Amino acid sequence: MRLTHFERNALFTKIIMKGISIPFRDGLVELNNENIIKHIQLSYDKKHDSLDLELPRPLNHFPKAFLMNEFIDAYMSYIAQMHKEYQEEVSAPGYKPEIGEDENLQLFASTSTASILLVQIRALYHMWNFCRWGKRIYKVEDKLVDIFEHVDVHQKIKYFFAPYPEIYLILPANLNLKSPRGKPLEGAYISLEILDNGARRIAVMLTERVDRTEDIPDEEMTSFEFLYTNSEMFLEEVIDVNNWLDLTSETIIGNRETFQRALTFIVKFLLYISSANVNKETIKVQNKPNFNEKAKKFLPRLESSMSFIKLKHDIVISNKRYESSLGTGEGSKHSYRYMVRGHFHSFWMKKQPEGAQILAEDEDKGYKVLKFVQPFWKGPDSAEKVLNKYKIK
Repeated sequence: MRLTHFERNALFTKIIMKGISIPFRDGLVELNNENIIKHIQLSYDKKHDSLDLELPRPLNHFPKAFLMNEFIDAYMSYIAQMHKEYQEEVSAPGYKPEIGEDENLQLFASTSTASILLVQIRALYHMWNFCRWGKRIYKVEDKLVDIFEHVDVHQKIKYFFAPYPEIYLILPANLNLKSPRGKPLEGAYISLEILDNGARRIAVMLTERVDRTEDIPDEEMTSFEFLYTNSEMFLEEVIDVNNWLDLTSETIIGNRETFQRALTFIVKFLLYISSANVNKETIKVQNKPNFNEKAKKFLPRLESSMSFIKLKHDIVISNKRYESSLGTGEGSKHSYRYMVRGHFHSFWMKKQPEGAQILAEDEDKGYKVLKFVQPFWKGPDSAEKVLNKYKIK
């Protein structure tokens, strides 16, 4: 696995921000991601660790403690000042771009300071939250990706959980997902938070896949969120992209097809990792990046040094134990063989399964949990297969 978005930005800032510091409290702090996140945590006030929906957009997308954080205030002031100075330089009479200065820097100069700060603070929030909750990275096995294509999500939203408030999901390359400007997507920061009033918010930030170090500052991050209060609504409504707000442009999602497919996969992924029978394996990684000159030029191609959780499939689609058509007197007897789509179903278990999300508890029944039922073939082995084409919502 290559460097993730978080890793390459951390390494990139160590290289380009070396020697650049800002005053904070009684000293100076060098502006690399590692130091920035560390000092946010040191000055974070947990008493205000909740979203305030009364604030105007886009401020209501962040906890009060994050917005009030004194180090973020110092860092954003530095970014604003740097942007202002660059704008003044570009607009000065007789200004000529330096050799090699590309369109991205010109775009940076023409963008409003408020927009620059918003992109910075949103990316910083997801990366900081990712670190805060243990840097949990998930990667889905290719076979499981294929299985998900035949899985339905007809579940109520109250059964929808995430194991941690912020995780990072590596988006499978075979999904062929692209950003609004046509770049391949690498992954998604996924934040699932419960608000003070009992409402829930799902926020997603999609990141691009890059190959060269010089492309890292130009990475486009697309953020969107879904806020809900009705726990009885079904997940089909969550997957409907029309219900999401595009935080990048403060409008309803525009690039519907890509976001629809990404959201569908993310919802199925979250249901699967919340299931009692999830098959996962922690992959320990201990690579250390080699910082030679070639590595600095192609930083994104280095191997990741972060451990991750690999989600695997464990049930073969052809599965006789589900068949009730062998003349046992139970159920109907079919003269054909067909696929039953995968789905998520709730079950009562006497013993509490380790790591599973508990949906309900009952003194007699035990623990209600979600289980993943993978697609399977039903009907006699020798019967003719009926192949239906399903439309994936």
